[in-house]
Formats: sequence, C-alpha cells, structure tokens
Amino acid sequence: MNKVQASIGGLFVGLLGLAGSAISAKPAMETCPSSGDLKFLCGIQIPEDLAVLQGGRWIITSGAARGSGLHLVDGATKRWQRWIAPAGAKARAPFDQCKVQPAPDDLVIDGINLRQNGRRHATLYAVNHGGASRGVGERIEVFDIDMAQDKPTLTWAGCLPWSGKLEGNAVVAASDGTVYATVMNHPGYSVRDWWTGVPKPTGAVYKWTPGSPAFERMAGTDLVGNNGIEVSPDGKTLYVASMSAITIGDGTITSFSTTNPARKLRSIEVKGSLLDNIHWVNGRLMSGGPRTDTCPAAADGTPCVDGYHVEVVNPKTLAVTFLTRRPANPQFSGVSFGLPVGKTLWLGSFTANKLAYRPMP
Repeated sequence: MNKVQASIGGLFVGLLGLAGSAISAKPAMETCPSSGDLKFLCGIQIPEDLAVLQGGRWIITSGAARGSGLHLVDGATKRWQRWIAPAGAKARAPFDQCKVQPAPDDLVIDGINLRQNGRRHATLYAVNHGGASRGVGERIEVFDIDMAQDKPTLTWAGCLPWSGKLEGNAVVAASDGTVYATVMNHPGYSVRDWWTGVPKPTGAVYKWTPGSPAFERMAGTDLVGNNGIEVSPDGKTLYVASMSAITIGDGTITSFSTTNPARKLRSIEVKGSLLDNIHWVNGRLMSGGPRTDTCPAAADGTPCVDGYHVEVVNPKTLAVTFLTRRPANPQFSGVSFGLPVGKTLWLGSFTANKLAYRPMP
C-alpha cells in the first residue's frame, strides 16, 4: 500500500467506527486478479477473523461490515457463501439473556472463536457490533454448528450482551464455559491514545461465567489497545495480543493467570509488528498482524503499516517464531491473522473487501 494508505490511525479509526454505525458492505468486485503470491476470494467484506472446522475443509470468516456477518468457505473448491442461520431459533441456556435472534444484517462480526464439541458439533462465539438503530447493540452471539452432513449448518443459540458503552473486540471460551473478551478502548479513549508519548492502558479483559448476569472486568489485565485473546487448554492461562507497547510501533503478547490476573505471567514485545488476533491452530498458538518496520512513522507518532507477519508463539515463554514476514501487497492490506490449513495460508484483514490465500511458506 502507499504511504497515505499506510496510516494506521486512519485504518483503525475506520474499523472501530463500525460499531453501532450504518456502514454497509461494499458490492463484490467483478474481477479479483491475483497479486504476487496472493490469490483472493472477492466480496467477503472485512474478514477480520478466521477459524477452521475439524477436518480442515471448512473455514469460517467474520465480516465486520453491515451486510457481511459470517461466511463459510470451502477450502477445497475456494467457493464461499454468506453463512446465515435460519430465522426463528430460540435462545438456549445459558445464552438466553437475548430473546430475539438478530437479522442477518444485524451481524457486524469482529473476532470469532470456535470450540469443537466432538467430531460433529461445535460452538461458535462471535463479537457482534450490531447496531442500536436496529435494536441489536454490542453483544457476543453464540451459534451451534452441526457437521453431521457434508456441509455444516448454523443455528443461533443466543447471546451474551455487553453492559454500558463497552465495545468488544475478540472473544474466547474456555472448556468450563467461561467466556473471556477484550475491550480495546474504554469510554474516553481512542486509537490515537495508543501512539501518544508513553502509551497508557486503554482497555482490558472481561470475564463471564455461566449464570452471571454480565461481564466483569478482570483487574490487572489493562493493556494498550488489547486485541486478540486465547486461553490455554487447561483454562489456567490467558494470552492477549496488543496493538501497542511502551515502544510505539511494537505489539505485545501478554499472558495472565485466569485465577489471579493481577499477577501478569509474561509479556513480550514483537519488534516492528502490531499484534492482532491470536488463536490455537492444530495445537500451535499463532498470531499475526501488520508490520511497522518497513517505513517511517508519521510526524505525530502514528506508525506506518506496510506488509504483514504471521508467527507461532511459544505458550510458555511467549517467544515468537515467524512463519512469514512479507512486504506490502498493493491489493491487500490490514492483515489481521494468518490461518494455516494444509498447504494453504489464509489471510484475514480489518480493511479489505476480500479474503486472501497463498501457499504455505
């Protein structure tokens, strides 16, 4: 991307402005030629987060634009569809705080998390920015996935609403049913606060347990622009990816104890990189995001974004091993995650109107 497009401030202000807005998905591109080593699936609006169902054929992407929502991608044929749950479902416990199923256009989906329940069933958690004008505000939607047939089906199971003026970003569910979610910016903070002088914490991690009426802030988890979140298989450790650190332009990965989050376990800066989503993929903890080390920052300190990185994270030490670090591609920017599936690396984005894929490095 060029230097004008590379302003991270503009990119993120646009992204976070989606919440509660009337932004609509753009029409699908008529043509979508490959660019360098990247090929594209056109028309998937802002595929900010990715997950793969057991077996590796079916890939789920979020869509953080009005009229986007959720998408189901066939990794074998490279065909995709907007994934819509049939209307008329009733919320089930413990997700029955929301009585009305959202309409497809009420889904402005940011982070997603997939929990496999055996070979034929899974649960999908999705951060929904909804829209107050439609009566659907900030909340986490929950869907049941049935994989008994050749093509998986989706059923709305309910939701977990946010309280106050909070806006979620990423979500993860532990094996005991506890749900953790990140808030990047508390009321009164903005993306600009990530880059001014020595950044101060702008957001935190929130926790919900089955039977609780609302999410509760976890003391000690305050970070600068905290974004992606994951939990260890035993439920004892949270991993949080942040968009900024003390050194502006470097992202961080931080681990917390779920029982004593005020005691930070570890934190590591990833030089020249911003950290977006973080997920377990085939037993490996992986993260990704845009690079900041290929061009100078703006005069106001806003880092330049050029290219992308995808890495494997050591869950004990948080040390990163880069799977790939690539320069800018003029046709695809704002990379938010890299999902390896077989011999293909899928790339999500917080700005693009298409999904990218390439051969595994």
